[in-house]
Amino acid sequence: MILDGNELPTQKTAVLSRMVLLNFDSNKFCDKQQKAFKKLNDEQDNGFGLVLTDILKHRNYFKENFKITFSENMKELREVMPKDFAERTMKHIALLLTPAKLLINKLQFPFAFYEITRAIVSNAENQNQLLKQTDELSIFWTAFANGIKNNNLIAFNRDQFGNNKKSSHYNLKSTDNETILQIKLSHVFPEYVKYCKNNGQRFLDQNSLKMLLTSNSYEPFIQSHQKKRGDSYTDKYFGSCYQFHIETTENVYTINDIELNV
Repeated sequence: MILDGNELPTQKTAVLSRMVLLNFDSNKFCDKQQKAFKKLNDEQDNGFGLVLTDILKHRNYFKENFKITFSENMKELREVMPKDFAERTMKHIALLLTPAKLLINKLQFPFAFYEITRAIVSNAENQNQLLKQTDELSIFWTAFANGIKNNNLIAFNRDQFGNNKKSSHYNLKSTDNETILQIKLSHVFPEYVKYCKNNGQRFLDQNSLKMLLTSNSYEPFIQSHQKKRGDSYTDKYFGSCYQFHIETTENVYTINDIELNV
C-alpha cells in the first residue's frame, strides 16, 4: 500500500514504525530531469517495454532464495546497526535489500548494490530517529524535562523545613553506584497532559502510561522488590514512587536521550 500526504504520521508510533517513509521535497527540476521524466512517461505509454517480463523470468529463483537471503540480511544488519535500532525498521531494510541482492546479477540495474544499500540504510536511520522522538515515552520525558525547566515540577528537598514531600514531583536519589530518578507519576501526569495539549501531541491515559513506564522491557525502569508494592517503591523520605536509571555525564542527566535540567 502506498500512502501520500503532506504530514508525517507521527500521532501513533505503531503506525509510523510499519511504514517506510520517502520524502519528496524538491519542486524544481533541471532540463535533464524534465527530459528524463518525459521519456519515462513515453515508456509508460508503451508499457515499459519488456521490463516486467524480464523480472518475471526469475520468479522461481526469487521464491526459492528469498527467505534465506532475507535472513542473511537480518544477521548482517544486527551485527552492524546500533543496539537501539528499531527491530521493525531493520526488517524493512532487509526486506528492501533482498530483491536487489537476489537480482543484481540477473538484471541490469542503474545503480550498484552498495549505492542502494547506503540509500536505504540512511533513510531508515532518519526514520528510526524520528521514531525515537515521537515515541510515547520520549514525549513523556520531554514533557517532564519541560516541566522542570519551567519550574512547574518541584524537586523533593529533604532538608527544607518540614520538607516538601506532599508538593514535590520528583527526587534525585544518590546511591553508591549511581543517581536514581524517583517520580510520583500521579503528581507529574497533569503536567504531561498540559504539555501534550499545548504542543499538539497525543497523550496516553495514566494507566497506559504507567504500563509502558513499568514494563519489563523498558530498561531505565527499576523494579521494586518490596512485597505488596507492585511496581512502585516506597522511599523512606520521598514516599511511594517509581524509580528509573538515568545516565550521568559531567553533571548532565539524561533518560531516553532526553536531557533533564535538574
